[in-house]
Amino acid sequence: MLTLKHYLAGVVKGDGYISTRSKDYEVKITDRNRDYIETLKKLVEEACGLTPKIIKEENSWRLRIYRKEIHQELTYLVKTLSMKPDNYFITGLIDAEGDYNSKKRRLRITNKDLELLLNIHQYLENHRIASCIYRRKRTCHIWYALEIYGYMNIRTMLNLIRPIHPRFKSLYIDFLPTLRGWSGRLLGLKRP
Repeated sequence: MLTLKHYLAGVVKGDGYISTRSKDYEVKITDRNRDYIETLKKLVEEACGLTPKIIKEENSWRLRIYRKEIHQELTYLVKTLSMKPDNYFITGLIDAEGDYNSKKRRLRITNKDLELLLNIHQYLENHRIASCIYRRKRTCHIWYALEIYGYMNIRTMLNLIRPIHPRFKSLYIDFLPTLRGWSGRLLGLKRP
């Protein structure tokens, strides 16, 4: 149960929003993929014992949670796990902010919070996964990217995390034969 909340905290840190307006305690998660939002809805139901709302936006879907206790718990977890991330939090963040390039064999997380990426970089170093961080700038917007290159680094990373966002299907396909405890069933994939 706690691991699901850590995963949700990672997703909220990446593509979410926690707001407090007067007496409204709201947590929002936005994504373009409806299936992924439906998966998150099931995770929230299992982890928190409540049914969140799903709303269609212009180009995306939004999951909304209205409950003070969940709002406070996720606020605390996002703050705490940003300083000392675990593999569940990182998995949620990768599902929200990550991308995989199969030609370059590169897994990347982008975020505006440099300190967060430095903490993840340290976590990866502790697990002998090489990564690098660089700054990106476009017009007046600045953000940072943490990249993991190479077959062995990504394979080791996948043994720690299990992204469930459908955009990571190619990641599993590229590394399918090498994963221990493979969980492609979550994505509807079958072993060859």
